[in-house]
Amino acid sequence: MEVMEPKFANIDDVINQTFDYVVVGGGVYYYVSFVNQIIPDHPSFPQVSGCVLASRLSEKSDIRVILLEAGKGRTNDPLIDTPCGGARGYQLGNSEYDWAFQTAPQKNLNGRSMVWNRGKGLGGSSNLNQLAWTRPGPAEIDSWEKLGNAGWSYKDIIPYIQKVENFQTPPSADIVKSKLLAENQHWFGKNGPISLAYCEVLTGLDGVLRTPLGDYTGFWSCPSTMDPEKLERCTAFKGYIQPNLDRKNLFVLPEAYVTKLIWKNDSKPDANEEITAEGVQFVFGGKIFMIHAAKEVLLTAGIIRSALKSPQILELSGIGSSNVLNPLGIPVLVDLPGVGENLQDHYCANTITFELDPTGPHRTLDVLFDPVEYEKQDGFYKQKQRGLLSYTNTDVLFPSLQLISPNAENIIALHEKVLANLITTMDADSDMFKGLKERLDIQLERLKDHNFPHFAIFFIPSFMDFPNMPIPDKMYLSVLIILAGTWSIGSAHISSMDPLKSPNLDGNVLEYQIELDALTEVFKFARQLKDCEPLKSIIIKEVAPGEKILTDEQIHGRVSDTSGTASMLPREKRGVVDPSLRNYKRSSMRSFDFSVARKCTF
Repeated sequence: MEVMEPKFANIDDVINQTFDYVVVGGGVYYYVSFVNQIIPDHPSFPQVSGCVLASRLSEKSDIRVILLEAGKGRTNDPLIDTPCGGARGYQLGNSEYDWAFQTAPQKNLNGRSMVWNRGKGLGGSSNLNQLAWTRPGPAEIDSWEKLGNAGWSYKDIIPYIQKVENFQTPPSADIVKSKLLAENQHWFGKNGPISLAYCEVLTGLDGVLRTPLGDYTGFWSCPSTMDPEKLERCTAFKGYIQPNLDRKNLFVLPEAYVTKLIWKNDSKPDANEEITAEGVQFVFGGKIFMIHAAKEVLLTAGIIRSALKSPQILELSGIGSSNVLNPLGIPVLVDLPGVGENLQDHYCANTITFELDPTGPHRTLDVLFDPVEYEKQDGFYKQKQRGLLSYTNTDVLFPSLQLISPNAENIIALHEKVLANLITTMDADSDMFKGLKERLDIQLERLKDHNFPHFAIFFIPSFMDFPNMPIPDKMYLSVLIILAGTWSIGSAHISSMDPLKSPNLDGNVLEYQIELDALTEVFKFARQLKDCEPLKSIIIKEVAPGEKILTDEQIHGRVSDTSGTASMLPREKRGVVDPSLRNYKRSSMRSFDFSVARKCTF
């Protein structure tokens, strides 16, 4: 049966038009189903995307909604649809799929710049992520409420996370056994738009570590955001927008790059006066257009955990720190120093890759490097038969620092002294102090908790030491290490009035010694796994990084997953939005992407 291409809006249908809601950015879904005050009686959640907002708002036929997305709207694209899409050719670094933001040189990485990969197009980073469906735990979500955001506790949010989920119970007892699935399937929602399923392709390496380590730590196999019948990735676009494109009141315009917000009164307001957003300016086909909002402009341009574009749009629109805007000649409408600040991320250490015994009862994705085997697997996939191209890897170990390192207590004690000295050097009455002190206290409490996961360790049945290539006919297992609880805070600010120029991104990576110490310890732990069963029996040797990384100083790693640049905090703590996601001193405009999430780890 021929698949019908979705019908997007035409530029002539939308220019100079007025819509009830203008939604900027069509990125990832992450846990959101409802919007407070816009759709009454349902709380909102900071990881909401434009796809979710546009879908939910347009459920009411008398509400006109337009969704503007800077990237393309892609359908039936094998690079997106195929769960093991990397085997077909990587999206990462491909400008058609990936924004590939480049950071400023990082002083703690010997001046090295990094690339932050972020999905480009309708669906955002749900088009190119690992498909692993994870949730923050109670302590992490409750932190938002502790920082002054009433109504944002774990018990408040979980019911709405479940409304996103459409969990598919595995039909095979072997899958349940190999993945160590929980008996209580009610933990997941079953009626949402995002399909969740466990991969039904077994490699023999599933669940290589199976030890329960506590209530909140240990090994887990996450479900994947995929349709188990179609064997396709389920993106925010597929779940929320594509089924609803026939709505007469929903307009979706890809390749519309929003450059600034339009204010009802573009003069600087009085001290107690709000300014009102009445529309946006955007570039389409090389030309500048405007559309208007009768009710609100909803800014969701900070794709999942990137939060990189929303502050750029705010600053170009006159909302931000006068120290940033004045030198560029941008009139300051609201002097809000928190815009572009509070950027946080997860650090990823270099992957460790082991060579496996080829005679063992396992198989790996490395066979896909063989053109003959690839064609065989591709044939399976095209016939909707399960094979390596429908494989997803979501096996992850969540350990604490205390579990993986005998040096944990000394490292924590030293870090606590550093923090105490830092606090004594700050002005206790300053806005920066108020927000920083509360955040550091919460993080230190978590760090001391031996049952709190400080790392995520993924086990990937494939060679991962790129740009090097695997040796033909060899099999590999790679271990990917992520520091989930980071301390350093960076920033994302404009450096030019050119809206098409990427913002100046500074992750301020490894600003705290605890981060480097923790990465060093978990790297050593992961490296030693080859000497422990069950891995000891199947690993021949470590092939990467090998002797290239031996000393503590050589263990730094890559960096990913930014958040926090338009923080949901009280304004006096350098926040940008309040608990209803309204931007301070701006009416008819809210931020709904992950830029509002201040310190939600993993």
